[in-house]
Amino acid sequence: MMHALIFPGQGSQYIGMGKSLYAASSASRAVFDEIDDAIDFALSALMFDGDAETLRLTENVQPALMAVSVAMVRLWIERAAVADVSALCGAVAGHSLGEYSALTATGAITLADAARTLKARGAVMQKAVPVGKGGMVAVLGLEVAAVTAFAAEIAAEGVVCELANDNAAGQVVLSGAAPAMDAVVARAKAHGAKHAVPLPVSAPFHCSMMGYARDAMREYLADLAIAPPVVPCYANVDTTATQDPAVIRQNLIDQVCAPVRWRCSVLRMAQDGAGHFVEVGAGKVLSGLVKRIVPKAKTTALQELDDLENFLSA
Repeated sequence: MMHALIFPGQGSQYIGMGKSLYAASSASRAVFDEIDDAIDFALSALMFDGDAETLRLTENVQPALMAVSVAMVRLWIERAAVADVSALCGAVAGHSLGEYSALTATGAITLADAARTLKARGAVMQKAVPVGKGGMVAVLGLEVAAVTAFAAEIAAEGVVCELANDNAAGQVVLSGAAPAMDAVVARAKAHGAKHAVPLPVSAPFHCSMMGYARDAMREYLADLAIAPPVVPCYANVDTTATQDPAVIRQNLIDQVCAPVRWRCSVLRMAQDGAGHFVEVGAGKVLSGLVKRIVPKAKTTALQELDDLENFLSA
């Protein structure tokens, strides 16, 4: 049975995340210290004992979530006494910013470069659309084709309304202009949805309104050193597995405006032999989605030191 490591995205954060890992070993502690140095900001202090609203800021939460994920992987490598992540799994994938965590864990991007890139990514994504002008809504209880048709109906009225996340059967997220998101909430049940829930985000991620951020990231990523990851990484954009740095670079650019095709990514990993999905980092959201997508798959969530110790002892 092939293990696949999966890395969470924005929304999984909480104050205190990573604190148990920082105390666990020099390997995991070094991750937080290096990231603090790379971005010249005490991010670890904010994560461990700071203010939740400050942590939730896009430019803070993106490198913070990556830090926890990579610290857990480094600790796991140390405890398992192996050379790198290729001894732990055969594939990786991440949800949105989690793709950066996956690429960092597999050696494609250095830790310092990933921290600086995510800090910049968060800043340009926030700058792309003024606060209050856009948003995201989770539509529950409808399949992706029905939600896409619903979005197209609203978009035909002259407002941006686009697919942002195909997370699992019956869990689809739309993104776009604020009036469009209001319309989604107002009309969703009439289209057969069980619920339509506005998400607590500060911008309409993964839609065409992020064009400024995509262009800024194209320029930023042009100079980013990317090496082949030691195991294939399944891309959000098209769900294909790659170890080609040029393809990875383009995927990261396209990802800013393109939908996260998580359901299809998990299905493809399962088709390629993944039977045990190990969620590495804050939260257990992705583990729950995997169970909905591939009910027979085994899942494990590693977010605190106790989770890893229990996993290794079992």
